[in-house]
Amino acid sequence: MTYNIYNKSKTTINSKQRRKYYGKKRYAHVGVGGRAIFWYDALIGKYSDSSELVAFCDINRARMELANKRIKQSFNHDPVPMYGADEFEKMIEETKPDVVIVTTVDR
Repeated sequence: MTYNIYNKSKTTINSKQRRKYYGKKRYAHVGVGGRAIFWYDALIGKYSDSSELVAFCDINRARMELANKRIKQSFNHDPVPMYGADEFEKMIEETKPDVVIVTTVDR
């Protein structure tokens, strides 16, 4: 539901209309280890109509390469750009995500 501030009316729009108006939400993923699979698989798979994965960021390049290999094999998805942990600001500037998902270690 949206609220029109000009005529103070409430309007109900469905998810298809919302995506048309707002577009896909852009996600960057920081920390691409074991638990990250649940997140990026969902973004590229089940929620691909409303979500776009725009970047991986991790201290381990091999993990990002493995994640890109997985999304290619499982979803036939093009590889997403990879950024080292020291390139976080560059990733934000270049990919302009709406949301950053962080799945780094808890410690």
